Amino acid sequence: MNYRKCIACQRGWVNRSTAAKRVEWATSMLERYLEPEGWYRVRFSDEHKLRIIRKPGQRYCPDCIQHKATPAPKNEKQFHCWAAVGFNFKSNIHFYNFTTNQNVVKPWLEAKHNFVLEEDGDSGHGLDRGRNIVKNWKEQNGLEHYFNCA
Repeated sequence: MNYRKCIACQRGWVNRSTAAKRVEWATSMLERYLEPEGWYRVRFSDEHKLRIIRKPGQRYCPDCIQHKATPAPKNEKQFHCWAAVGFNFKSNIHFYNFTTNQNVVKPWLEAKHNFVLEEDGDSGHGLDRGRNIVKNWKEQNGLEHYFNCA
């Protein structure tokens, strides 16, 4: 038996190309917000698709079930939540069955909140270079935003 003992080598969490892009992004953000106070306007947002996982024996426990109807497999992936946090700011967690947050963000714009929305680079956020409904909505409503380097 050819066993050997060694300590595993450590590897970086991301590859060199991604690491370089992140350093470039961080440098540009530090130029954009020179002072810590510059970050006070930024609201960091993210969404997540939910999948409910129960412990064994809880499937039919009345205290553990909110909705007893099981969704069809094609609808399981349609449960989403979205939230944003920032300096002295924490939004509610918003649960929805479609992929949009305009019903949350638009009232902030109408109330004249002074903020910049930070988003991940998901294509549904209007990241593509062409025109799309999300990109148009942001421009029409004057939403100041940027995409992170994720």
